[in-house]
Amino acid sequence: MAILLSDSFTEAGNVNLSAHTMNVGPGWTSFSGTWTVVGATDVAQPPSGVVNSGASADAGAGNVGITCDIVIPATGSYALGLGVRIVDIDNNWTVVMEADAGGGGGDTHRIDLIERNGGSNTIRRTATITGAFLGNVVTLTVVTNGNDIDCSISGNGSATLTTWSTAHANASVNTSTLFGLYAYTGAPYVQSTFDNFLVTGAGGGGVVGNLNVGRSPAAILQT
Repeated sequence: MAILLSDSFTEAGNVNLSAHTMNVGPGWTSFSGTWTVVGATDVAQPPSGVVNSGASADAGAGNVGITCDIVIPATGSYALGLGVRIVDIDNNWTVVMEADAGGGGGDTHRIDLIERNGGSNTIRRTATITGAFLGNVVTLTVVTNGNDIDCSISGNGSATLTTWSTAHANASVNTSTLFGLYAYTGAPYVQSTFDNFLVTGAGGGGVVGNLNVGRSPAAILQT
């Protein structure tokens, strides 16, 4: 299967994500704040204190498989995930891992598939995350094929959403080929880190493994 986009976020020092060269792909566009490649740990990090921040890259295809390693914070509220078929920050599908209050056990940790239309959010699918995920890396996987969207978490956490098969209300989203990173870091939500972003083709079927197999969670935790 074809690798359409990939990024291990490798830099010698801190670099604006929009100025960073991907392993494969045309480059990143950040919106609603500046994302950074942290050279010391080779990860991508969202801006702090920003509501609905993201970054996108053009895969050139809409039916794809996406994987990304994301650190779920050990404590605090968080909302982190992937943007899917992005038109802009207000119109897209967003797959978000989140805990709204308390983090660290203070609220249900879950994964949501959200339809963002004109800035309004509608949760279409949700599931509880299980496992030893707090403070650890999980791999978020999304597969798109026509109107079908499948989402799951693996690694230190586990969750699977039932397939969603209804078109987005905004027709432009259904034909978009932009995919990328998402974070909500408005207070009291905390930052975290992203690594090993990968988008493959072949009609969304099958997702190849991470770029840095065997890399320890500690190696991509932001310090």
